Amino acid sequence: MNVLKPTWMKVSVSLLAAIILGGGGLYLYLSAVCFVGRDCAAYSPSRIFVAYVLSGPIFLMQKVFLRSVDNVHNFDPIVFGKCGWLALWGYYYALTSIAAYFIRTRP
Repeated sequence: MNVLKPTWMKVSVSLLAAIILGGGGLYLYLSAVCFVGRDCAAYSPSRIFVAYVLSGPIFLMQKVFLRSVDNVHNFDPIVFGKCGWLALWGYYYALTSIAAYFIRTRP
């Protein structure tokens, strides 16, 4: 049973991170880009970069499947239609596993 405990911990932490940080990344992107007819004072390259780091798999899938990331008003086709949340969870599971490895091996 102790062998499964770290796995369940990583799965739950990565799932929570995917929901909170991944959703936050999409919100950051939508609040930082300049849409047609919207005030461009909200444009922020630093927020867009942070959004790409937080929700990288979603943006990558958007680029591959829909050929564009610029001025996207709705990520639903990727997030729900193409299993983007699953890719985002895998991204955070890999980051959580790497962090857990370095925490275990530090002196």
